Amino acid sequence: MTRTLASLSTALALVACVSAGCGKPEPKFGQVTGVVKLRGKPTKDLLVRFLPDPGAEGIEISVASSGITDDQGRYSLQYAYQGKPGEGAVIGRHRVCIEEANRPHTPQGQAPPPRKVPEAYSNPGMTPLSAEVAPGEQELNFEIQ
Repeated sequence: MTRTLASLSTALALVACVSAGCGKPEPKFGQVTGVVKLRGKPTKDLLVRFLPDPGAEGIEISVASSGITDDQGRYSLQYAYQGKPGEGAVIGRHRVCIEEANRPHTPQGQAPPPRKVPEAYSNPGMTPLSAEVAPGEQELNFEIQ
């Protein structure tokens, strides 16, 4: 009987916890748009990725966001969280990576074409770019030399 009561108590506590939303809090997002310029000119077909900085305070859940620049160099970030798409990026500090969205495949034995964007910008550990995402709408622009 004691075992049944303990099991029932545990089950009720679990149900209460789940229905109250126990666990990690839902992340909050800010809407992010901007322009990427390469050597002073807006550039299309660049992949812009916002990666939550693992060392930053306040970021409880790591959700990456990305967008591709259009003809005017404009991008708008999107994310997927628990299988659901949304617009924006999780609030907090991010490392920003930018690379060519459609870099052509190089056949074996041939030299790859020169990169438009320096390789360091595509590496999360080396990128010199970072951004702070706040609640609400914001424009975050980037210049690549």
